[in-house]
Amino acid sequence: VIGAGAAGLMSAKELADKGKKVLVLEARERAGGRIFTMKEKAGLLEAGAEFIHGRLPLTLGLLEKANANILLVKGNNYIVRNNYLSKGDFFIEGWDDLLAKLKGLKEDISLQEFLDTRFASPGYANLRKSVIEFVEGYDAADISKVSALAIRDEWLADNVSLDFRIKEGYDCLIKYLENEIIVKGGSINYSTIVKEILWSRGNVEVMTNRDICFHAQKVIIAVPIGVLQSSKQPASILFNPPIPPNVYQAIHQIGYGAVIKFVFVFKEPFWLDYFDKNGKHHKLDNPSFIFSNAFIPTWWTQYPSNIPVLTGWIAGKNALKISSWNTQQLLEKAVESISLLFHVSTEWIYEQLLEQKVFNWVADPFTMGGYTYSSIGSAEVRKVLSTPINDTIYFAGEGVYEGPEMGTVEAALVSGKRAADKVTLSI
Repeated sequence: VIGAGAAGLMSAKELADKGKKVLVLEARERAGGRIFTMKEKAGLLEAGAEFIHGRLPLTLGLLEKANANILLVKGNNYIVRNNYLSKGDFFIEGWDDLLAKLKGLKEDISLQEFLDTRFASPGYANLRKSVIEFVEGYDAADISKVSALAIRDEWLADNVSLDFRIKEGYDCLIKYLENEIIVKGGSINYSTIVKEILWSRGNVEVMTNRDICFHAQKVIIAVPIGVLQSSKQPASILFNPPIPPNVYQAIHQIGYGAVIKFVFVFKEPFWLDYFDKNGKHHKLDNPSFIFSNAFIPTWWTQYPSNIPVLTGWIAGKNALKISSWNTQQLLEKAVESISLLFHVSTEWIYEQLLEQKVFNWVADPFTMGGYTYSSIGSAEVRKVLSTPINDTIYFAGEGVYEGPEMGTVEAALVSGKRAADKVTLSI
């Protein structure tokens, strides 16, 4: 199994459970991939995946086995209107009309085309702006490519209104899977970058950066789609002979969004009760998410916990534009954004800061982005990737997943389990 993220570990666990001899090769010094929980003085900080979006059965089932505690995300959402924070949801007038027209859509088109043809009048300008900002931010998607039908299915899903956190941190799921693999006789090699896969039906030779060759009957590729799409990065994999053209094309047709995440630790949660630079008093009522037009537009607290942490988020094409910036440039823009939200000076923000971290997942050579989204025709594309190549090469990961929970840990886990099931059936 190539990759010790959620999908790779799930595949390995399932195979180990069935008595198969399993080896996981992981490029990083740790498992988890885009799940990365950091234990700091302020508490647990999630550099990557943080939320469970709905009552997702496989994720919750594994967490129960890991004896983890699930916390419902509560609190009030705030939005910047007329340069001031006020309670409110992300969307505005016209939302019901938008959903109605999405329900009536018969053939798939891009969300851009959908908005241009159904909501072109000036009266819908604010609605269009909100929809674009939400899809680019939440789905990390390019609206000129993302499937309108996929967005519709996502928004109409019963699960989307509930979000959960994991009290012990998301990495408790990773540790559980790691332990299960080892206990059942499997192995995990870290700091092992796969460079080339030489293969024929029923035979695989995996060459690594350590000039070590591993042999197996079958291989599951569970690295991020962004890594598979790249040919000139440290984690790029060369297939010899090349994989079939339709598989190669499918890999490059899947949408893969950019994500940059910021975690700021302060002396105290000043946003609960503060005076701005003009001396005006502000008191926020149980703030959870804050949406704005700031450079880093989305922020959230750890409510109901009052630990003094603010998390910032920028995704999609806006994140891609700044992905080559250095850490200092990114942090400065994040501080400016916080200053705009709370009407306090950047100097005051720096005085209150204890720690600041930026997680540029686009610049990470073992990730190359955030997560996938469904472009037009993605259903057929994912079917191609879900089909084994000569019963020898299998793909797994959230980008290969076929279902409504696209781009999530649940998607990765389900995909990993399905890949393992297919391997088992073929032996």
